[in-house]
Amino acid sequence: MAKLLVLTLLVACNAELILDGGDNGWSQWYRSVDGVMGGRSSISVQRDGDVLEASGEIVTAGGGFAGLYTRLNDVDASAYAGLKVTYEALPAGQTPLAWEVRLKGRGDSSRYIDFGASFAVPPSSIENGVGSVSLPFEDFLPRWRGNDRTGTLDLTALDEVGL
Repeated sequence: MAKLLVLTLLVACNAELILDGGDNGWSQWYRSVDGVMGGRSSISVQRDGDVLEASGEIVTAGGGFAGLYTRLNDVDASAYAGLKVTYEALPAGQTPLAWEVRLKGRGDSSRYIDFGASFAVPPSSIENGVGSVSLPFEDFLPRWRGNDRTGTLDLTALDEVGL
């Protein structure tokens, strides 16, 4: 289980633009699972105030993916340096959890490409500890269905963010 608190765009001079979460709460997030490929993975998503909580199971036989995404309203991120993800740390002793943040832009060089950057959510000895990771846009690599691709992310009109 992972709990996200805020998704924020970051600019080099410390200016920020909150994409989702924070004091305004979370927008609608949608599930994406491998069922269309015969898989049996699952994910559930709950929004509770400033927390977006996702939990589920990845079953690698027959597909092996589960994620969530939300639509954006053509956010111009071209003046920003990257994306900051704020999360609640895992309880002490748990295995770190890996996440990949995906971005799509309206004018991407191909609609069959996602741009993703990975990070780990570590455990913390502090109960309900909060952490964050900053992901520069150059770390978002073009991929499709787990395979590397070439392409260009349209930062002038981000229309989707996913995990």
